[in-house]
Amino acid sequence: MKIRSIPDHPLDKINFKVKTINNLMKFIISLIFVFLAISSLSCKWMVECFPEFSGTVLSNSTKEPIEGATVQLMNRKIAVKTDKNGFFKLAASGCMDAHLIISKENYKPFEITFSNSSNSNSYKVASESEFVNYTRPFYLNLKDTSSSFTTGTWIQQNSESFSVSSGKLTYYLDTLKSISEEISDIQNEIRKSLEK
Repeated sequence: MKIRSIPDHPLDKINFKVKTINNLMKFIISLIFVFLAISSLSCKWMVECFPEFSGTVLSNSTKEPIEGATVQLMNRKIAVKTDKNGFFKLAASGCMDAHLIISKENYKPFEITFSNSSNSNSYKVASESEFVNYTRPFYLNLKDTSSSFTTGTWIQQNSESFSVSSGKLTYYLDTLKSISEEISDIQNEIRKSLEK
């Protein structure tokens, strides 16, 4: 084994320091290249996770395709319309989560965020509701007004239904109704569930 000692001559000491600094610089530059290579691979992997978004938009009540719905990829500012089969396709490669909004006149909008981590993809569906007060109390038992009653209800502002089958996404848009229609539907559902 060779033992290295610090030279005694002043010029030899300077040469030793220069060699040490050169070796240190080479090491730092190597670390930078390794870091850049890893970052590049990581970004490339994420790009391949979401190279495009495609899916079908259907009416939640009829299950029929919705033609002409606007599908927007918000963080890329890209938008397309669905075809006569309710189908859409967006090129969306990038190293970020994707925020998609689907809208069509007379339907509640659908909003979803796609996230990816090292081992899975996840979906987060936006949910927004509004509490609406009834003009008069709603009695759960129409024959007995001394029974339980409610003075209002929550009305959903967004469509929330979607399905994933064999990697294909289907989004279901709810029909936009007036508040009185929404309240009537909710009250009818409550009555039907109580009759069972």
